[in-house]
Amino acid sequence: MNNNGNITFSGAVYNYTPMPFPVADRPMIAAYWGDVDTRGGGAPTNNGVFWHLQPGMMVVTWHNVGVYSINDTVKMDFQMILTNALDCRSGDFDVEFRYNRCEWEAGTASGDSNRNGLCDAGETTCTPAQAGFDAGNSTDFVEIPGSRTSAIRDVCTTSNVSMPGIWRFSVRGGWSPAPTAAWPATRDDRRLRPGVTQCVGRDVVCSPIGTASSERCDGIDNDCNGETDEGDLCSTPDVCIRGACVPPCSEGGCGTGESCNTDGICVETACVDVTCPAGQRCSGGACVGACDGVACPHGQQCVAGQCIDLCAVLTCAMGEVCVDGGCVPQCPAARARTARSAARTAPARRSAATSRCASPASTARPARASTPVTARSALGSGLPHGLLRRRRARSRRRGRAA
Repeated sequence: MNNNGNITFSGAVYNYTPMPFPVADRPMIAAYWGDVDTRGGGAPTNNGVFWHLQPGMMVVTWHNVGVYSINDTVKMDFQMILTNALDCRSGDFDVEFRYNRCEWEAGTASGDSNRNGLCDAGETTCTPAQAGFDAGNSTDFVEIPGSRTSAIRDVCTTSNVSMPGIWRFSVRGGWSPAPTAAWPATRDDRRLRPGVTQCVGRDVVCSPIGTASSERCDGIDNDCNGETDEGDLCSTPDVCIRGACVPPCSEGGCGTGESCNTDGICVETACVDVTCPAGQRCSGGACVGACDGVACPHGQQCVAGQCIDLCAVLTCAMGEVCVDGGCVPQCPAARARTARSAARTAPARRSAATSRCASPASTARPARASTPVTARSALGSGLPHGLLRRRRARSRRRGRAA
C-alpha cells in the first residue's frame, strides 16, 4: 500500500509523479496516483492514510491528504474498496473508487511551480494525477477519463454508475469486462456466441465466453443476439417486464396508487407517462437505477430490478459447479479432507464445513501494511463504524510506500 494514492503487487512504488499506463511488471490499482504529502499532520482528521482488512474485502482511505510540499491549503479525500467477486476464482474481484474532496492535481515536484496544487496554463512540465488500474503486462489496463490532465479533479462529480464521485469496475480473470455483448461469427461458426467486451489497452474488444442458451424472461441476453427478453417468454396472458412475468391490467383495475399504462401493465400512477432509458425504472415519477433500493437474499443478484438465482444463468468452467450463485471447484478430494477435518474438530458442523470447496488463494499480495492505530474512516465504506478495525498507514517522506 503506497502513500501516493495506490496499491501495488510486485513491491512498493516510490514514484510521486504518475507514469502513463501500461507500466510493465508493476500491477497497480490507483485510486488517485499523485504527489500525496501527509507531513502536515493532524491525523486522524487530516493527512490520514488508513486501511481495513476483513475476509473478502480491503478498504484503503486517504483522508484529507495534502500535496507536496507540505501544502495543506488544498486537500484530497478518497477511498478504494476491493471485494471478492461471487465467482470465487483467482483474478475475480470488484473495484470501487469513492471521491469526496478533489482540490489538487499535482505537487511542486510534479511541475506545480505556482504551489497551488494545480497545473495552471504555462506550467508545461506539470503532470496531474492518474486513476485506474494496470495488469502490469504492458497490455491490459483501465484509465479513468481525465487522468494526467486537469480534468482528473472531475472524478468527484462524475461517475460510470450514475452516482457522482463513485467509480466501479468488475475484474474477471484479470480483465475488466463491460456489459455482455455478442461475439461475432467466425469462419467455422456463423452463429452468434456469448461474449464480453473487455478493455485491452485503449481499445475495447469482444471475447467469447460460455455457450448461448434459450432466451428467458430474466433481464439477460441469454441467446446473445444483442437483445434482452425478446419474444413471447411468459405464459398467456402474462408479459415480460424488467426480467419478470407480470399479469396485465384486469377488468377490476389496478391496486391502490397504481394505474394501467399504455402497455396494459399496472404501474405507479406517477409513472404512467414516464419512459425511462434502458437500465432504469420509474419510482415515484422519477427514473432511478433498476436495482436501486433492491436487496436480494443470499445467492441471488438484482438484474433489471428483479432478484434472480445466479446459478440459473451462470455457465461454470469444466470441473466447477454453481453453489449459492458462484462457481466453485468440485474438488472431491478437498471436500473429503474437509469432511475428515470437520469430523475431528466439530462434528456438529460437518454439513456446513463440506458444503463448498475452498476458493483458491490469490497469488498477488499487496505490500506489507503498517502499524495499527484507531481512527475514523473518511468515507462511507458500507461497513458499521464499530466493525472496522482501522489502521493508519505509516506515512513517510513523500513518495515512499506506507
